[in-house]
Amino acid sequence: MNITVEYTAQLKARTGCSDETFEVDSSCDLPALFSAIAGRHGDPVREIVLDAQDTPVQVLCFVNDKQVDWGAPPQLAEGAKITIMSPISGG
Repeated sequence: MNITVEYTAQLKARTGCSDETFEVDSSCDLPALFSAIAGRHGDPVREIVLDAQDTPVQVLCFVNDKQVDWGAPPQLAEGAKITIMSPISGG
């Protein structure tokens, strides 16, 4: 199935694109998608989306414009649009 991933802020800069499509198995979930994203873009992206155990960091993420509850992440479906916002800090 095809999943569109949109990036903002640091992720947009580190991937070099604002969005891209991933072709994944129908059983793909968010952790597997985050691993695929890190695999495609390497360490600069991996350090934002995965922790040391390759578990997704709980970044702000939306599936089809609905915010992800990391306690019960949704199943992905064909044509899903994932938006990932990297951590923001400031003062």
